Amino acid sequence: MSYEWLLMGHVTAAVLWVGGSIGLILMALRLRHAGSGEQVGDYAKNLEWFGKFYFTPLSLLALLFGILLVQNMDNVAVTDFFIQYGLTAIVITIAVGAGFLGPQSGKLGKLIEAKGAEAPEVQTLTNRILLVARFDALMLLSVVVVMALKPFS
Repeated sequence: MSYEWLLMGHVTAAVLWVGGSIGLILMALRLRHAGSGEQVGDYAKNLEWFGKFYFTPLSLLALLFGILLVQNMDNVAVTDFFIQYGLTAIVITIAVGAGFLGPQSGKLGKLIEAKGAEAPEVQTLTNRILLVARFDALMLLSVVVVMALKPFS
């Protein structure tokens, strides 16, 4: 596969991943302030699906295309700072998504069904999920910055 196709696959997966993450955070914030409890509950139930069937494949595609890019480029090494940063960040964000955001979103959906969207436990868990999701999105944005600027290269 040519460099251009690998780059297109890598950038496309990254754009969809980062944009989806920020879009879902903005939607969550909007629903918390203007939505009904039912809308928040429906949203929370869908987050687990997005994690499994949208973010996981995109993160793995971004990683796969990135690895193939590095293998096909003579002037880039795995030891370059921007490659190390990207690999570290992708491992962290995959771990955060699979280890916290996905399971906690599933738990939130069930908690909303059982106690309602206004219950204190629901609000606490929602706040925790949104805090971690913001960290995750900032991590992803930092990767975009580092990949674009390639500092220390």
